[in-house]
Amino acid sequence: CIAIEICTNPSTNLYLEGEAKAIELIEELMAKYHLTKNEIFFHRDFDPNINCPAQILSLYGTKAKFLAKMKGDTE
Repeated sequence: CIAIEICTNPSTNLYLEGEAKAIELIEELMAKYHLTKNEIFFHRDFDPNINCPAQILSLYGTKAKFLAKMKGDTE
């Protein structure tokens, strides 16, 4: 299990830069460990009562729309 956290700071606009770097890291890990997008999980996947990752969900609406930004297989 590998966990990646994208931190936010309300006083800056650095979130999108952090998100882009996280996507690059996720893509590298997917390639290295032969993972598919179906093997990428959010905190919410384990507990639907948690709105996490809140920033991603507020920007994209769904996990699928966020994952669509990434290269890689879906199966």
